[in-house]
Amino acid sequence: MTHRLDEFNRQRLRLKGNRDVHHFKYSSTILLVIMLVGMIFFQLHIRIYNSIFGPFHFNLIDFAQHVNTYQNNYSYVSLLGRKEYIQLELGENMFLDPISKYAIIKQYFDRITRNYHIATYKRIRKPSIYVKLPTASQSRYHTRLPFHFKSYTIRTLQCIVRCLPSNSADTYRTWVEKSEYVRYIDDQYTKNSTEFNKAVLTKCGVLIGYLYRPKGEIVFTASNQYKFAAEDLALNMTHQYFSPYLYVILGLIFMWLFLKSLFYLMRYLSIRLRCDYLHKAGILSWPLKLFPSVAEELWLLNIDGSLFEQLIKFDEYLERSEHKYNNRLAIIENDEHYLFVVLLRISLDENIDADDKSSPFIICPVTDIHKIKYYQGIYYGPDESLLPWPISANYVENYSTWLHDILMEISEVYRTRYTTRLQSEQSPTCSIQAGNTVRDAGVRNRQRQSNVRSQENHLEQLIREEENFQLLQLERRDFYEIQYSQEKPASTRFIASFRQAQENSNRRVTIDMDVERDVCAICLNYLTTGQHYSQWPCSGNRPHLFHYKCMLDSLRTRNTCPLCRHEVEPAPAMLQQNIIQIIRRVFL
Repeated sequence: MTHRLDEFNRQRLRLKGNRDVHHFKYSSTILLVIMLVGMIFFQLHIRIYNSIFGPFHFNLIDFAQHVNTYQNNYSYVSLLGRKEYIQLELGENMFLDPISKYAIIKQYFDRITRNYHIATYKRIRKPSIYVKLPTASQSRYHTRLPFHFKSYTIRTLQCIVRCLPSNSADTYRTWVEKSEYVRYIDDQYTKNSTEFNKAVLTKCGVLIGYLYRPKGEIVFTASNQYKFAAEDLALNMTHQYFSPYLYVILGLIFMWLFLKSLFYLMRYLSIRLRCDYLHKAGILSWPLKLFPSVAEELWLLNIDGSLFEQLIKFDEYLERSEHKYNNRLAIIENDEHYLFVVLLRISLDENIDADDKSSPFIICPVTDIHKIKYYQGIYYGPDESLLPWPISANYVENYSTWLHDILMEISEVYRTRYTTRLQSEQSPTCSIQAGNTVRDAGVRNRQRQSNVRSQENHLEQLIREEENFQLLQLERRDFYEIQYSQEKPASTRFIASFRQAQENSNRRVTIDMDVERDVCAICLNYLTTGQHYSQWPCSGNRPHLFHYKCMLDSLRTRNTCPLCRHEVEPAPAMLQQNIIQIIRRVFL
């Protein structure tokens, strides 16, 4: 049992490992789906790439080449790593002046009333693209933009310094290093970002934003609505390229799914490695885990010591037990010589539930057993609770018959209780032979009044025993099987007469019969000298001989000869007159 429990623990771990595989598949699938949806529909990989490595710096020549590549290259390679978030160094006076103020392209928050001006579109000389600039009503207009001033040339940095309010060309006359320009510009930008953006960005061609196609945006000139062409590009400076908060949220979701998948995969590999390889070698093996349900069962055996010592002692009881059936049922005896029935609830060959913490074995003291039923199991305790059989009973694995026969042989307590039941259940209304109830009761009354011979009284006692025996057999069988079974036992009167005749004759196998080597067709063993035997009342020339106990068991099951199918008096049809009593007896 110790080995069985250890194997159960490992099987439970394997099942948990299989669940880890499913969790890994689900997490990986969700992660993959989110990545594909984000890449295909939202181009998150491009946004993340530009947020991490951008903004990318371009001067005028590089930017013109980049725009040409951006417009004409639609390869998959460009979609995987396209540069969209950029900072530009165009130079001074690179914006085209509108022909008139009526040609300025504007975007409004309220498109119907054209109120709340939020953005203005200006075109640069080369390359020919638009720049979407925020108005003073937008927060982006007043924000300190993330310029990398170290990337600009000294000429552009000098332009920035000149354009700043209250500065002149003499400001930087004594500066030699670029770091001096950068330090001064950063300081001025921090002090007043609004004035910096207003005075510097368009005049010096210092821009930062992300490329996109403005087609479909609703914008207006002073006279009518303006429509962008399909090939138009714009540099958007009105919004941040990618929100850092959204970037953090997506990053946390990605990391959570990735780490979760990795955790389940590593735990599954660890369990399989330890269960299948290291445990056999005694390396990193798990200690034997015993659930409280196991302790509750072992407590019935009244064994001293720790729980593991009790389990080892229980193993010894099972090893020395001489009564085992089909590796599912056993009868053991403890040191105090008390008998216990052990039901092995599941076997190693069956699937188990990883969350099932019930004991793999059930122990029932024989002194608690009240009734054994064919299909249901063992009724025990003062409230006659039910212990079901390890698996569904069938015709091959007849647990009830085996357990009843063994307990009748080795347990005085069970045998006494069973005999008491037979004696207490002698009511004629419970007889299976419903058609003969009135007649048999009248015969018994007349026999009592006229002091009939003891031999006939003994026959009536045998009849009552057989009636109760068959009724107890019915209790252990399924109701519908009783109703529709094609096999019927012999009548109780015939079996009682057969038993009485055997008791009177006491027929035993002689030496001459032993020489003929007759075989009992029921148990397939030879009839040996001294054994009790009986003869089936067949009409053939050669008598059909059987062991007495084999023939008695056969008569209690069917009323035909095992060899020639010769019939004897059958038991009357079931459930004809006293169906209410039978149902109450069998089911309640």
